[in-house]
Amino acid sequence: ETDEAVAFLDDALKWDSENVEAYILLTQCYLEQGKIAAARRAIDRAATIAAAQAEPVENADLASMRGVVAERAQRYDEALRYYHQARESDDTAVDYLVSEVECLVALSRPEEAAELLRDHLPDYDNNPTLQALLGEIELSMGNEEDAARLFRLVFVSGHDDPVIAEEYAWLSVRLGNYADAVALLQPIIDRNKDKVPASVIRAMATCMLALDQTEAAKMELGKLVDREPDDVQAWFLLAMVGIVTNDPHTAHRGAAGVRRLAPGDPRTLLISAYVHLQQDEVPQARRDVDRLLALDETDAMAHCLRAIIAGRNRNPVLARQHYRRAKQIDSNCAWIPDGEMQDWIRE
Repeated sequence: ETDEAVAFLDDALKWDSENVEAYILLTQCYLEQGKIAAARRAIDRAATIAAAQAEPVENADLASMRGVVAERAQRYDEALRYYHQARESDDTAVDYLVSEVECLVALSRPEEAAELLRDHLPDYDNNPTLQALLGEIELSMGNEEDAARLFRLVFVSGHDDPVIAEEYAWLSVRLGNYADAVALLQPIIDRNKDKVPASVIRAMATCMLALDQTEAAKMELGKLVDREPDDVQAWFLLAMVGIVTNDPHTAHRGAAGVRRLAPGDPRTLLISAYVHLQQDEVPQARRDVDRLLALDETDAMAHCLRAIIAGRNRNPVLARQHYRRAKQIDSNCAWIPDGEMQDWIRE
């Protein structure tokens, strides 16, 4: 189709060799074909014609296309100049501002890009595309709270961008914005279903767990592993939900997934040990826990499992030692028992 468009424009220019708009379209066609040199010749011809007109006018499309050609040739300073010219010629088009900002980022000038967006966001009624772009830039500069705030505004405005949803979900877990993340992401997941990246669902499930919404987390993760049977992180999360809620069925289902996809992962050893204990397979559980503690002695849950195994083997002294170590590592570990066992491990 592009070849046909080029042929059509060549014919049109035979009849009207001074048609600036035709040269701009021809430039675009050449760019789509990857013919950068030809695109440069075409846009230079358009600029020459425009400058020679009896009453030259500022042509934002011409300037913008010159910027695109320069950017494709990695002449970013030149591209920036043309994008700025396009925006000055027509300050109503969002695309020209976006091009100028992205060029500043390409020139490793993110602070200037962010400042330009902050200054002009009100001029474009806080356009969600610009908010998302500013959020991306803030995130690249390490300003996670500002990025999360901007991504949230994008969602509130009704735009379900899967990429932004993924980054917002990740930020929400890092920043502890669990309730807000669930409130914003659940409707997006419901509306888009299979189009939502798996990482968004995993992050939301993590937020649900932090909010003690374990049944909702199980449901979302269960649907996710049905949809993405090779998503090992989803299987790990599902198994861990089963473990921390003492739900053998969910833990067993998750264990089957992680054993299949990541048999050598330390987390698989923890999950496998739990499942073996649930099935009264104490020697197998001990084997997995000992392997895990050899890899990571600071795993509080592994110490708790080892204490349970010691108790099953009627060795309360060893059980106390492992519960005491678990408490030192993480005093909030859900598997450290209350009551009499707490007396055993009191410092």
